[in-house]
Amino acid sequence: MFRVNLPQKIFQSRAIKEVKHRINEAIAEPGGILAIIGEIGIGKTIAAIEALGTLEEFGHHIIWCRQLDKENLKIGIICNAMVRYFGESPRKDIDARTEQLRRLLGQAIQNDKKVILVIDEAHALHTQTLRALKRLLELNFARQIGLLSIILIAQPSIYEKFNILDEVTLRTDILEMRGLTKEESREFLKFICDWNHIKITDEVAEYLSTRSDIPLRLVVTLDRIAEIQHRLGATLTVKQLKEQFLHPLREKISSTGMTIRQVAQKTGYSPAAVSQVLAGKYQGDAKQVIQEIEKVFAGGIK
Repeated sequence: MFRVNLPQKIFQSRAIKEVKHRINEAIAEPGGILAIIGEIGIGKTIAAIEALGTLEEFGHHIIWCRQLDKENLKIGIICNAMVRYFGESPRKDIDARTEQLRRLLGQAIQNDKKVILVIDEAHALHTQTLRALKRLLELNFARQIGLLSIILIAQPSIYEKFNILDEVTLRTDILEMRGLTKEESREFLKFICDWNHIKITDEVAEYLSTRSDIPLRLVVTLDRIAEIQHRLGATLTVKQLKEQFLHPLREKISSTGMTIRQVAQKTGYSPAAVSQVLAGKYQGDAKQVIQEIEKVFAGGIK
């Protein structure tokens, strides 16, 4: 997804526009946290990059925490990164470093510049780190409290931590990022096909638009279609597409020795519904059924 969703070429879905609007609202008055929450591949990070890129162009300070191991991302590491961002070496003494950071943030505010701290994969943060982020918002300079805004980009599992951190939750504005509408899915597929010179039929585009509302999942699907079509030397029909995508799922079920009834019990759908989906004949929303079957096998076919 990210190779086609470059900053200068981003599909402007309603969800992307909503994230941009809410980020602009959040940073208008520093001192709060905005949590952008959504499933893997829904476009949270891309939306944030799109929204914050313009601010960065105008000289505002966008500080991304790049450490990959978010579980071990402590508040001290975050503060050090912020101080280094402003071109200084962090003081070793905790109190001295806090004063240093307070001064740097205050100077930015006095120069009419926003400071935004962005933490991606924030659902992996330790609860103590989340709690400490609130204390960052309490720093003051020249009678002004709230010298920065914090944006958390997270998967829904962060709610488990929010449930035990009232002091953080009360300071957090939550935006649940939505998936693509069916119409947007069709437009997004055309966008990607044009960008990557992939040819699919209108019937295949219609089928895919009902299969998923997650942008990354659609991109991965198109990648697989392009590979299959290159191998076969022909454009896939919907019938061929269903066979190509459902065959691995049927093999997965067969390899585990599970019966259709057992799979159905775990998904909450009837055996008839599961059987029809695996045969490519289901008349309802096959997307939801397939997603539930995939969950049974810990993230099987995407």
